[in-house]
Amino acid sequence: GGRTWSDLLPVPENWTTVRNCPAIYRLKDPSGAARLVVFAGRGPDGKMHESHSLDDGRTWSPMKSLGLECVMPFCSIEPIDGGRRLLGLTNIRRPGEKAEARSNVLAQSISSDGGLTWSPFQVVLDLPGLKPCEPWVVRSPDGRELLCLIRENQLRTALFMTSRDEGRTWSESRPLP
Repeated sequence: GGRTWSDLLPVPENWTTVRNCPAIYRLKDPSGAARLVVFAGRGPDGKMHESHSLDDGRTWSPMKSLGLECVMPFCSIEPIDGGRRLLGLTNIRRPGEKAEARSNVLAQSISSDGGLTWSPFQVVLDLPGLKPCEPWVVRSPDGRELLCLIRENQLRTALFMTSRDEGRTWSESRPLP
């Protein structure tokens, strides 16, 4: 239950080459097979990397690049379309940004194979001058709506946006009370 812990477990050598906020998820592929997946925000190529385990973490694959440029790895991953696909959200630098160093926009990616490969990022929230980050998605009790909670780093406020179509579109962001 988390009160006691084992010694560190062996992992592939190349895990030492990745950094920035690793996150672990238990993800299912469309056939229902579950695996643990660790995402790290920056590997040797500067892109998000992943490693997975098919035996509940006893052994792991080497880290491999997903080819996605990000600030952090996925902050939230939510099954969509009845579990056939996964929706991953995180914050990235604004594509093509020249004026605002350390810009942040929210982006999403889709996986159709249980989190092993991901589509190119699609920006879903861009608030110039503000720095939205660390999106977290929660599904409504009736399953019809996604709520995305957002921390904003410039004004230090909290925002939210919603989707009624499995993340294909999102409402405008609004401040939380």
